[in-house]
Amino acid sequence: LFSCVAPTLAACREKRDKWVQAKNYKKIYPSILKRIEDGKRLTKIEMSSQIGHVEPYHHVSIYWDTSMRDEIVEMFNKLFGTSIQ
Repeated sequence: LFSCVAPTLAACREKRDKWVQAKNYKKIYPSILKRIEDGKRLTKIEMSSQIGHVEPYHHVSIYWDTSMRDEIVEMFNKLFGTSIQ
């Protein structure tokens, strides 16, 4: 459960998003987390698998093979609060 008091709705949403990202970050598989921390590039399938672990029916986790890498990276960063490239 998340609750928040902030001066604007946008500020509340920003705090909520950071809370969700932190929660999702804890779900990253240890092997993937180590690769992120080591600055190694993740494959599309690795990122899509992680996205599918959090959002099973997201289109980049289902259609990872036909999705653009940039789209997968953007979704991965949005879900987990990372800044991978």
